[in-house]
Formats: sequence, structure tokens, C-alpha cells
Amino acid sequence: FKTVVNHPLENSLTDSMQPILKRFFAFTDKEWNHFCELMNKKPLSEKNFQLIDLPKYGCWSGIFLKMQEIIKLCHPVSSIEFLNDRRFETRYMVIPSFSMLQSTIEVKANTLGVTPKKLIPTYYRLDPDDYAITKEKVGMPLGLYFPEINTSLRYSIDNTNFKGTIDEWEDEGPFASILHDFYHALRELAMDDNLFKVRFHLASLAKHHPLNQKSPGEREISDILIDGELIYSHPLSEDTVFNARPEFTQNFRDLFYCTALVNKLHPDLKRHFIRDMVFNQNFWDREFNLSKKDLRQKDKIIYEEVASFRNTKF
Repeated sequence: FKTVVNHPLENSLTDSMQPILKRFFAFTDKEWNHFCELMNKKPLSEKNFQLIDLPKYGCWSGIFLKMQEIIKLCHPVSSIEFLNDRRFETRYMVIPSFSMLQSTIEVKANTLGVTPKKLIPTYYRLDPDDYAITKEKVGMPLGLYFPEINTSLRYSIDNTNFKGTIDEWEDEGPFASILHDFYHALRELAMDDNLFKVRFHLASLAKHHPLNQKSPGEREISDILIDGELIYSHPLSEDTVFNARPEFTQNFRDLFYCTALVNKLHPDLKRHFIRDMVFNQNFWDREFNLSKKDLRQKDKIIYEEVASFRNTKF
């Protein structure tokens, strides 16, 4: 796609830029003012964005078309919205700077009353262990595309550094990868703190369990736990991120039944997780503030069976 507009913001975010960015990031007036305060402290090189011309029908990225069903942000912007000209309606995709993405995370975190996630620029694909450590201890890795020295390889579909598979979506480009990671950072903001922490512990248990995969060829449970999030349902009056959410607050009791896990988690591995809760009660209480009461009824039965067996004297 050709670049249609390159917008330098010079020393401040000008009024002419407001409708585009405000619409793209789904900012309220209060959020927009907060965003401007943050961005006005950034280097000049970060105070710009680009627009790419999109097809009138369809989408340039299959995976992000799916994401746009869930979040209010990052939807294509129509020229009608900021030019009010219906004669030449055009659809654009905003290409924001890295600082704009990070500032948006901070603004949305402030709205939800949670700690913002730090976006960590990364090049190439991180080793799964490095990815897990980065996500748990540092922040959300954001995959950036570093152009090839050989210009003929820069935009080659055969170059896996440019075109790749993201969550089973094939031939996705580098900007789709960036927005995909940004989307996951937004989901992290909406995740319960206890669940954020406990999933890394469960992933470690799964990684060393023979049934980390329910059957050969399936994705490992440890990877699913590290990569995925459950959306904590903040009140609609406070949430400017999600437009499609569960009607109830997702928490630990729902983890084993979420869409990504329910058909892939082997019963023996789930029992192994619950067994860890039984044998390390003090740890679970201290680190996660979780216990039997936080399980669904059918899982409480497993907990009681394991506890009963543990206390049996032979």
C-alpha cells in the first residue's frame, strides 16, 4: 500500500491531527488531553504518524480484522470523519509511532485504574523462554521489522522476517504483527492481577509435564497460558478499550474453561495443577491469594480428592 500522508506533529499535537488520532485510539476528551501531555514530552521523531490507503472493501490483515471485532481501537479511519467530504470517501489505516502506542497503553491503564504495561521493542522472533520471561518480568514484547540490507528481500512474501504466521493467520505483514502485540498488551491491561501472575506458574508446571500437549501436533498448554489473557470485565462506563466482552468478570475459576484451553487441556494435567494447589497451599495463598474457594464446583471435588489422598495414612 502506498503512503498517503505523513503527518509531522512538530512541537505539539495540532488541532488538525486530533480527529484522526482521537478516533483511531478511541479516546475520550479526558484521555485525549492525557495523551497530548505524554506525547508533547516525546522527541520530535516520535511526533508523527502515517496513513495508508485501504481498499474500500475487505481488510489488509485477516488477523486484525478479527481483533477489530473485540476492541474499539485501531479501526480504519474514514475521510468523512475528519474531512466531512462524502464525494471522495477514502479509508485509511493509521501507522502510529512507537511512543504513540506506549502512550495509549498508559492512557488506557489510567482509565481502568491499573498499572500500565511497558512495550518492549524486539526484532526477530524471541525464544519461547525469553518471551515468557520478558512478558512476566519486564513487559509486553512488541515485534518490530528490521529492514533487510538487500532491498530485494525487504518486501518479499517468501521472507519470513517480513511475512509470517501469527496465531495461525498466514502471510501477515510486519505492521499486523505490531498491532497484534499491541492488542495483547491491551488485553493484559484488562486481566486480573492474580490471574496474570498465576498463569506463569501454571505454565512452568505444564512445561515439565508429559501431557503439556493433549495430542501430538497440538499447541503446548504452557504456550497458551503465556500468550493468552482473560478479559476482566471493567464496568462499561469505564472501559474505552473493548466493545465485545464476556458478561461476567473472568477470573481464575474460568481459566481451565476458556476457549483456548477447554478442548486442549488434558484432565490429568488439570489435576496436576490442582494437586499443586493442595500441596503448596501456603505458596498459593501468599503469591496469588487463591485457594479451593476460587475453583468451580467440579474442580473443588478434584481438590478434595487430592487432599483426602494426601492425608491418608498407609
